[in-house]
Amino acid sequence: MKLKSIRIKQFRSIEDSGEFAIESLYTILAGKNESGKSSVLKAIAKLSGSANPTFAADEKPSWIIAANWTPSVAYKFELSDAEKQEIQTTFQLLLNSVSISVSNTISREVNFEGVDFSNITIPDGQDSEAFKQQRKADFSLFILAKLPQIIFHPNFNQQLAGGFVATDFSDPVKMIMLNRLEKYLLTPPLTFNAIFSNPNPDERRQILHGVSQSLDGEFVETFKQNKNKLGLDIDGTKISICITDIDEITSYESSPLTIDKRSEGFQWYFNFFITLKAENATNGSILLLDEPGIHLHPKAQEEMLEFIKKQSQGYQIIFSSHSPYLIDINKIESIRIVEKITIPSSRPVKKATIVNEKIHKGTDTDALKPIIDAIGYSVPDINLDINKPLIICEGISDYYYVKALCKHKGINTDNFGITFASNADKTAILYTLYLGLGVKDIYIVLDADADGKKAYKELATKCGVAADRVIFVTGATVNERFEFAQTAAKGTIEDIFNQAYFLSSLRNSPHIQADRLNAINTSGKTNSEILKEYEGRHTTIKYALSKYIFEQITTGTQNAFASVADSLAAKLREIGSRS
Repeated sequence: MKLKSIRIKQFRSIEDSGEFAIESLYTILAGKNESGKSSVLKAIAKLSGSANPTFAADEKPSWIIAANWTPSVAYKFELSDAEKQEIQTTFQLLLNSVSISVSNTISREVNFEGVDFSNITIPDGQDSEAFKQQRKADFSLFILAKLPQIIFHPNFNQQLAGGFVATDFSDPVKMIMLNRLEKYLLTPPLTFNAIFSNPNPDERRQILHGVSQSLDGEFVETFKQNKNKLGLDIDGTKISICITDIDEITSYESSPLTIDKRSEGFQWYFNFFITLKAENATNGSILLLDEPGIHLHPKAQEEMLEFIKKQSQGYQIIFSSHSPYLIDINKIESIRIVEKITIPSSRPVKKATIVNEKIHKGTDTDALKPIIDAIGYSVPDINLDINKPLIICEGISDYYYVKALCKHKGINTDNFGITFASNADKTAILYTLYLGLGVKDIYIVLDADADGKKAYKELATKCGVAADRVIFVTGATVNERFEFAQTAAKGTIEDIFNQAYFLSSLRNSPHIQADRLNAINTSGKTNSEILKEYEGRHTTIKYALSKYIFEQITTGTQNAFASVADSLAAKLREIGSRS
């Protein structure tokens, strides 16, 4: 069974979340602090554990009178093909999905709406109504027995220490993570207690050496911040979990340190890794994570997202985050926006939590911040007049060049907004974002190159963007097969400039090394080719150059732009002339 959707009512900050879908692999709850992300996860977790989940007094919304409090969580599950067949054979029912409800008055209950028992065969001599009621009861037990296990890790407070002894397995706090470590590393009947009990110290060390190879290989592949080696060692009656740093140049190995001597971020990630690997033994589980990896470096957060995506092949993962490094912008359909909205009622409450599957007009811009940051442009750009046309550029250098063209040609930019993505393949996501916020008149400026053509295809096929809404910088056009016309001028945004002006600006812009530039044979090359050859493997100077040209250029500057820019300028002028 796969969780397909949820609806939460009267729980903590939630009056009615609205029904929202859950992806088959992983779902991200994005929103600012205090938006209610944790409340959503805690509500989902009510399905787990005891057959009689409880709703605590502190989970009651402040505006609800205690006597009238009826919290509930409704879950809809999609059935597997095998489950459908079993239900058809056993209960004579044709079903694709099933719904479960949990509330403060109802334990886990199957919702029979849409489940038709009228056509089942009644055995001879049986009371029809009594038999149907019994079949409903049997069906409920069948479904409840197949519910996936829900595992909720709010903050991974349980931490493995640097080492442990046999008696730690009797400690109710320590044993939680030790059992997970054992479940992940050891194959039954081998246990840590058996290792402790082995009287031969060489055999104990040899066993742990073999276990360490598995731990070291998988963990190091996942945590790539530094080159290191991880393993278990035993000294007398204590097993230690140690990590050794390895210099990437000299291969020098530092003295081993137990993991409790490492950074808070490393300790969190190690415990997170062990927990997920241990729980992976139960396929079909639903794993809930609340703000995972907040202590990690951004690069480590990105690596953790890849680890989560890999683990989600075994079960569903739902996690909350307000970090842009944990937002998978290539899977924007996996993101749910969690925000607080004003409740139009006479109650004293001002705002309550809702969950949106899509970005919509009026969405709290703070709730969108992690998505905005992940796409790669500055947050203030979101605050545009939705009634004006909006131009989306590929990147920040394109943004400055378009503004420079408008400045040079005297094009009125008061009547439209300009923003930018981080590169061409993010323009479709940015288009979707602004469209959801209510901007109707959107144009996308793309380079006339392979990346621009690929972005245009995605905009056209996935977003339904009309051809007249995409502006190639050279005036090029694309046919129905998404190929440039044979006569179309190819090139990038840098090629709209007169080459003499472009080279002069390049020589005078900040951070340019004159000897490297002078060594380039510019004959027969386009501006973009020259710039690419200059950059080589060095840090890009595109941004510095584009900002320099924008700051230096004035209206009417002689010979700044080539004639290939005329088409782009005409389109910008037409957009800017609208009242």
